[in-house]
Amino acid sequence: MRSELTSLGMKGTDADTIITEMRKATNHGAQMLQTLRSTMGDVHGSKPTLQRAAYDSIKWASAICGLFEGL
Repeated sequence: MRSELTSLGMKGTDADTIITEMRKATNHGAQMLQTLRSTMGDVHGSKPTLQRAAYDSIKWASAICGLFEGL
């Protein structure tokens, strides 16, 4: 990603900052998904589930997978 950002004319330090912050955000998103997975409902309906949290989890998981695309 660094080379792609710098090829667009971005300074190396700015590219490094973006990459660092993206890694932090991805880690936080993954931790959030792990917490939701372990505490929210399952397909058997044994625990209550918040519809919005489930939808947001799908969006986060999709975004994280998109970051790994092309590695």
